Amino acid sequence: MYSKYDQEVARFDKKDAIIALCTMIPLWLVIVFVTNPMIFNIVNSDPTSLQFRLATGLTSFICLSVAVVILVRKQGFTSIGLHREKLLKALIPAILLSCIPLFFGLLPVFLYGGEFVGIMPFALSILTVFLSAAAEDISFIGLMQTRIHGLIKSSKIAICVIAAVFSLLHVPFFIVQGGDMLSLSVMLVVWFVMYLVLVDVFRMYFSLFALVLFHTMINLTTPHHIWVFEPEYAEYASQWHQTSFLVIIPAIVIWAIVRRIKANKEANQAKKNRL
Repeated sequence: MYSKYDQEVARFDKKDAIIALCTMIPLWLVIVFVTNPMIFNIVNSDPTSLQFRLATGLTSFICLSVAVVILVRKQGFTSIGLHREKLLKALIPAILLSCIPLFFGLLPVFLYGGEFVGIMPFALSILTVFLSAAAEDISFIGLMQTRIHGLIKSSKIAICVIAAVFSLLHVPFFIVQGGDMLSLSVMLVVWFVMYLVLVDVFRMYFSLFALVLFHTMINLTTPHHIWVFEPEYAEYASQWHQTSFLVIIPAIVIWAIVRRIKANKEANQAKKNRL
């Protein structure tokens, strides 16, 4: 079912894993402990525009770091899922799954009467969210997740390890924003599950394009990127967006089951043809 992904990750060795982890984890530690707190302290001056400029700079630096690792190891950009093979087929499930957070992002408007933030702030939000999603997906899933198989051969354990790293690296900025411990406990589970969801989308067709599209839609449909609500309704609007995960997760499980059934049928048919 994940044949393309399995074929790619099988060729990485321990050196690939160590280089990827030793490059990306320190880089993200600097971002979450140094850069993000600085952003939080100064972003109130011109939030959307400043966030866009900072996201552009950080994404460029992360992508450059990933490119250096790939070129030094002579592996090619297809090794992180940057290819056009079966692109349309890969984008279709990503688009369909994106409809779920989109629905829950629009629902609060009808319930609470939010106002559109405006064309320019919305356009900058799209670019900022896209760049942030691309940076995380390229570094965590495209590079670290694929290379860690050189150290850990079990796919389930390998995915859970990077999911844990992904979740923990979100903690410092959450604390800087004033989150309490109970909310943090809930969010750790949310981030962990979200990573599992993103990886499964990636593994379907080993496509970074589909993954970034889906990740962008999840983050973009957070209500404050699109709508302005009265203070008493703002929290309710955010909760509707979080509720979308209760639908996204079963939807992906169902999709995976359907794909597995289809793959088994094709395999059985191939056996019959050989006989």
